[in-house]
Amino acid sequence: MARAEAGPVTPGIIDVDNHYYEPDDAWTRHLDPAFADRSLHVVRGPDGVGRPHYGTEPMYSLPGTPADVIGRPGVFLHDKDGRYAPLAERDLVHPGEIPHFARREARLEWMDGEGVATAVMWPSMGLTVEVQLRDDPEACVANLRAFNRWLDEEWGFDHAQRILAVPWLTLVDLDSAISELDHVLAHGARALSLLFSPVNGHSLADPCFDPFWARVAEAGVPVGFHGAESGYNQMLSVLWGERPRPAANQQSAFQRAVFFGERPIMDTLASLVLHNLFGRFPSLQVMSIENGSAWVPYLLRVMDKGARSGQYGEWLGGPIDDVPSAIFRRHVSVAPLDDDDIRGLIDAIGADRVLLGSDYPHPEGHPMPSKFLDGVDLTDEERRLIAHDNAARLLGLR
Repeated sequence: MARAEAGPVTPGIIDVDNHYYEPDDAWTRHLDPAFADRSLHVVRGPDGVGRPHYGTEPMYSLPGTPADVIGRPGVFLHDKDGRYAPLAERDLVHPGEIPHFARREARLEWMDGEGVATAVMWPSMGLTVEVQLRDDPEACVANLRAFNRWLDEEWGFDHAQRILAVPWLTLVDLDSAISELDHVLAHGARALSLLFSPVNGHSLADPCFDPFWARVAEAGVPVGFHGAESGYNQMLSVLWGERPRPAANQQSAFQRAVFFGERPIMDTLASLVLHNLFGRFPSLQVMSIENGSAWVPYLLRVMDKGARSGQYGEWLGGPIDDVPSAIFRRHVSVAPLDDDDIRGLIDAIGADRVLLGSDYPHPEGHPMPSKFLDGVDLTDEERRLIAHDNAARLLGLR
C-alpha cells in the first residue's frame, strides 16, 4: 500500500486534544449559592494577576491562571523536557487577547483555516482542580457540576459535530455521578472525562461503581483520561520523603519521573483491564489523551506477565477471559504525543487504535494540528484512520 509523507488524506482532521482557556467565572457562574464559600474561583491581586482559590485557600497546583499569560502554541514543540524553563517575552502570549483561545465562533473560524473538521475540547486550568476539591466531596460535585453548565453554555458538548467539549465527571459520590452523567448525556455529550486516579480507596473498575459504568455502556460514549494532576504526588510522595502538594512547575525530578504522566495512566488502564471492567461491560471504550504512548508496549507486556503469575490470586471484578494485551487492544485508544514513536504504537495496538491529538494551543502541543502526522511513515489507510476515522467511530460522528 502506498506511503504518504505529506498531510492527512481526509478532507478535515478530528483533533481529539484541543484546549480552551477558562475565564475567571467558569466555576462560579452557575454554582449553587449554598457553596459560595466553598467555590473554586480566581482571586486577583493588586498587580492584576489571578490565582485560583478554593474557598479561602490557594489551589496548590497553579501559581497563576493560564488564561493570563502562558507560552505561545508549540513553543516547547522541540524541547518538551524544557517546558518549565523560563520563557522570553517573545515566547509568551496573553490568551485573553486571542479570541479563538476562549470563544467558540472564533475557534470555528480558526478550525476552518487549519483544516480541523472536529475538535474535542479539554480544560486548561481545569486539569488541575479535582484533586484538591476531593477534600470536600460535596463541594467537589457542586463545583464540577457548575463547570459543566458553563462549558455547555460557552462551547457546547456537541456543537454541530464540530466542537465537542468534554464534561468533567467525578466518582467521589456515586449517586451524584450518575445524576450528572444523565444530565450531560441528555445535553448531547459525545465523550466523558474522568480523572485517572483511585477514588476513596477504590479502583475505578471496582464493582461498587458498576451502576455508573452500566449507564456509560448503555449510552455508548467513550470515557477519556486526559493528562492531568492525578493526585499521585499527594498520595505517594510522602512515602518517599517528598512534598505532597508542590505546584506543577515545582515538582522535583523524582516526582516528575515517578508520579506525573506515565505512572498514573498505566495504573488506571491496568486496573480497568485486570479488574475486569471490560469483561463486565464489553461495549465500553476509553481513550488516553495527552499521556504519551512510550509506556504502551511495556504495559501490555507486564499485564500479560501479571495475569499469568497472579492467576491464583483474587480477581477484583471477576477473572478476565482473555489475554490482557488483547483486551487492551479492543477497548483502549491512545493519542500519542508528537515526539512519540507512532509507528511503534501502531505495531503495539494497531492503527485502528491510534488517535490524533495536537494539544493546541498549549505551549507543549503542536501549533498546526493538520501537520501533526507530517513526516511519519504511514500508509494512506493508516493516516486516514488516525487523522479521522478512528475518532469518528468512537465519537459517533457522521
